[in-house]
Amino acid sequence: MSSVILCKNITNQDGAEVTAVLFVHALNASGQPCVQLWVASCGASVVVLCSHEGNPVRALEPHGTQKVSAALKDLGFNVTESGKVEVSFAEVGQLKPSQIFRMPASRLIGGRPFKTGKSPVQGQATVKKVKEWRCVAGEEPFLLVFSAEVASVLKDQDRGPKMVGSGM
Repeated sequence: MSSVILCKNITNQDGAEVTAVLFVHALNASGQPCVQLWVASCGASVVVLCSHEGNPVRALEPHGTQKVSAALKDLGFNVTESGKVEVSFAEVGQLKPSQIFRMPASRLIGGRPFKTGKSPVQGQATVKKVKEWRCVAGEEPFLLVFSAEVASVLKDQDRGPKMVGSGM
């Protein structure tokens, strides 16, 4: 069993993005040895599984802000054309907001300034068994986990197509 955890919290963001990856050596439904890939993500990190030939396949869709930008605008959040989200926040007892916070993803650990009663922002991670494959000698798939900032400068074919089915 192998695992990888990526956690990121950048200055002026009240909230952290977390991605955890687990490779499990198990037995499939037929009792044959297999490898399972499990991914848990709360944030905009990109997870790409690569075959032993180096062919990339996106394992999980990141939780970006684009899908919830209209709801965030309706709640008074500042949403830019590029999808960046900002909000002013004041602690209980303060008369006016003291800081502006940026929101990198629609799912965050923490993120109090973004989690109002009607906000679509949540802290629940997506947990998914992404793939299961039989163990084959000589095949060594590998996994890449990178931030949304890195993904923004890559071409879509570099990030890999969406994962469909169980074939690699």
